[in-house]
Amino acid sequence: METIPYREYFGKYRSNTMASTSNNSTLFYDEEKTITGRLYYKVVKSGKYNYRFLFSNIADSTFGTGEYSRANRKGDAYEILCAFAGDSATAECASLSADTLLKVTFDGQTGRQVGEGEVFWSDAAELDIKEGHYLVFEWTVRGKCLPYTPDKLIPAFVKDEDGVYRAGCDFPQPQLIGCDADFEKNILFLGDSITMGCGTAVDGYRFWAAHIARGLGDTFSMWNIGLGYGRAQDAASDGIWLEKARQYDTAVVCLGVNDILQGRNAEQIKNDLTYVVDALENAGVSVCIFTLPAFNWNGEHCDTWDDVNRYIREVLAGRAHTWFDMAAVSGHPEKPYVSRDPQNGHPTDEVCAYIGQEFLREFGYDKS
Repeated sequence: METIPYREYFGKYRSNTMASTSNNSTLFYDEEKTITGRLYYKVVKSGKYNYRFLFSNIADSTFGTGEYSRANRKGDAYEILCAFAGDSATAECASLSADTLLKVTFDGQTGRQVGEGEVFWSDAAELDIKEGHYLVFEWTVRGKCLPYTPDKLIPAFVKDEDGVYRAGCDFPQPQLIGCDADFEKNILFLGDSITMGCGTAVDGYRFWAAHIARGLGDTFSMWNIGLGYGRAQDAASDGIWLEKARQYDTAVVCLGVNDILQGRNAEQIKNDLTYVVDALENAGVSVCIFTLPAFNWNGEHCDTWDDVNRYIREVLAGRAHTWFDMAAVSGHPEKPYVSRDPQNGHPTDEVCAYIGQEFLREFGYDKS
């Protein structure tokens, strides 16, 4: 099991964005490369608060088939040259200079040497994010092997050799946009690309987890650690991904689609999901386990999907704190194996709105 230093920070610094913030791949270069990357996050609570950013030099989950990057792969040592954060009225790089942003420091220093597979925090930084504005984060790092995710659903830019910011995702990102706002409750979403929001509009925050978070209200901190290609097998390996999930009071777990796609059988998936539920519940986390979503299944995949979902309904629902029938709400009303929007395996903006509404209705948060 990987550990996170200064775990007590989670009691004060909670996620203040619905955007997914985790690693599912790794950048590889033949020689050290210097990269400047910039990200624009929409925040839940605007205003002046102290922030700490959590970073991880480890891949949380497996990318694709795992030939390129696998869960728990540690990145090589690298160097942080500088980091900045602040408020931006737009997500247009031309309107903002790093000179107007606050320096983010590490143990009082503007740079830092990061060890192989290291997990670490920034120092606290006071940021004032105005209503309707973005929290912008920028940093410059130098290294050869850097865990990251290419599946960024927020405005992301890389600065080229001419100093021009161009749309791009190839750089590491913070794992937690931690804020000391007064969040009364907290909920974490552990899942794959369906949880992350792939299939919905970039910078739209219209994925189903975001709909749920908005319905719960801004007294909840929502930490989305959903990742493209993520598997129950990855979470059950009990690396940094599952350790993140242990830090929140409630965890929504929606995993298993990619396990089916990668050929794992029903017994393997059931064992992995059982491990995840038990590990989190034993750590004092209240788990809401989801049945596996519809994903235009066919052939033997249908049998596996049926078997795992039957197990979740009949067995895991009793081991977890509660459960939600994602299979029923994500599937086509007349064809349960097919996604509600058959042209898209991933839930679209409209389907995600429906999923979120049904979840909120079932758990008594739908005020309509």
